[in-house]
Amino acid sequence: SAMASQADEALIDAVKEKDSKEVEGLLKAKADPNAEDEDQGMTALAWAAAFDDVATCKLLLAAKADPDAKGANDSTPLTSAAATGACESTKALLDAKATVDKTGTMLGTPIMWAAAENQTEVIRELIKAKASINVRKGEKITPLMWAAEVNSLEAAKLLIELKANVNIQDAHGRTATMIASWNNSKEVAKILVSASADLKKEDKDKKDAITLARMRRNYTMMNILNDGLWASLEKDVNAINNLNL
Repeated sequence: SAMASQADEALIDAVKEKDSKEVEGLLKAKADPNAEDEDQGMTALAWAAAFDDVATCKLLLAAKADPDAKGANDSTPLTSAAATGACESTKALLDAKATVDKTGTMLGTPIMWAAAENQTEVIRELIKAKASINVRKGEKITPLMWAAEVNSLEAAKLLIELKANVNIQDAHGRTATMIASWNNSKEVAKILVSASADLKKEDKDKKDAITLARMRRNYTMMNILNDGLWASLEKDVNAINNLNL
């Protein structure tokens, strides 16, 4: 009804203004805790989570807002919290049993969004809640690949430290290193090289990371990868020499 939609709009506005007192009053007056913002396609809870307004998150959850509800833009409260680094809201949503690996916008799970946006604290919280570090969505893309694409260095470091698999290939046969190479994400490429990523792997078009860098004329990237390749060859040669001693 018109009254209901007015109350829902008022609720969304109050959430956006971070006015938890007003939110509380509107919920008591029976505004829908799962109200959605028509312009942005986000639920009230997704907005509160994105702002890390944990008081409002808790009010909405207590009023039975669905912690997994998707807005029209496919965002969930947890992907919204993850993308903005909203650590306290992430915890509140996980406590309310939000599904840790549920996909949101662009088929990204919360840990993928945290990786893309370099939100290391949120990554730690999600892993504690048993998020899959090598989760593969859409074209079989992992959180580390999302970090590699946009050169999110701190996130990539943390994912590798937490034992993310650096050699997984996506639906096109690309590894995180190939994705870093193609997108000229130099810092992430360096740490993938130092994490002993396999630089000889090829994608479905039979191209390895160095070939992709050459195609893009990413010459510094070619040097980073070539240095890595030489270092790994040297290691192999030393290992063989040690066997022959």
